[in-house]
Formats: sequence, structure tokens, C-alpha cells
Amino acid sequence: MKSIKVSLIKWLALGLVVALSACASTKQATFSSADDVKLYKVVRLSDLAIASDEATEGANEANERIKSYYMDAMAKAVTTTNRNVVSAADVPAQGRVLVIDGRLDVHYGSRALRYWVGFGAGKGSATITLTARDGASGQEKYKDVRTVELTMGAFGGSFEDMIKARIGEQIQQFTTKSQQ
Repeated sequence: MKSIKVSLIKWLALGLVVALSACASTKQATFSSADDVKLYKVVRLSDLAIASDEATEGANEANERIKSYYMDAMAKAVTTTNRNVVSAADVPAQGRVLVIDGRLDVHYGSRALRYWVGFGAGKGSATITLTARDGASGQEKYKDVRTVELTMGAFGGSFEDMIKARIGEQIQQFTTKSQQ
């Protein structure tokens, strides 16, 4: 009888851990990097463009926090690669300038449905695109597109945190790949 109770407690504990952990997936849909991307020493960062089908106060605040995170993390990463970050007004007339653009297409879904129903109800999804192009010709030099889905998680899961983590991974990959 005691072993049945212990087994039952173990299974319940395992079920609780599974129920509280985030169930998410990330796919790298597209990736390309030109060989000469490492030759650029001057970079201009564009703001993260965000398209969301939700215009709630909470979604707008999350979008601003994500945008701020992206700009800070990207500027820090670019400067660690011995590149100069310049504004559009300060782009040199001569020389190579790499223009980095970010785009986030996001549907936050319903955190309440993810929490109370789970199994895909209230699913959030996002596509995060990071591109770098030559400032003069517009030729694409780097592209990384990832899709993210959050279907359930602890208290509905934090989709904002998941998006920030994926953006961080993209930035890390950019700094690595653009130096090779």
C-alpha cells in the first residue's frame, strides 16, 4: 500500500512539473549569411518594427519593452564586434555601412486560456526577422527568420519573455556568424 502511495505521489509531482512548464516551440524558418558581412565596420540600427493584431494596453506596453530590449541588446552586441554604431544622420558618405533591421509579427494569444484550458487554447505565435543589408545597394547580406509558439505554461506562460529570449539568440547568432 505504501509503495502505491509513493508511486502516486511521484506521478502527481511529475504531472505538476509538466503542467507548470512552458510548452513552446521555436523554428528557424530561414537563415542566410553572405561571406562579406564580416567586412562591415559601420552599422546603422533601425528600430524594431512590430506588427500585432492586439491593441490592448498590455500588448502595447509589452511591445515597447520588447523594442527597448532589442535596441539595447543589438547595440551592445554590435559594439562588442568592434563595429561603430551610427545614426541615419551620421552615416558616412564613403565606405560600407551595414543596415540592420528587425521585425516582429506577434499574436500574444490568451494567457488565461493557456492557463485554464491549455492544450493549444489561447496559443501565442510570433515571427521574428533579423536582416542586414548593404546601406548603399540595399543588397541583403544576412537574414534570420524564426517562428515561436507558446501553447501553455506556468500561469499561462510569459510570451514576452520567450520572444526576448529568441531575439537574444538571434542577436548572438548574428554576432557569431558576422565575424566568421
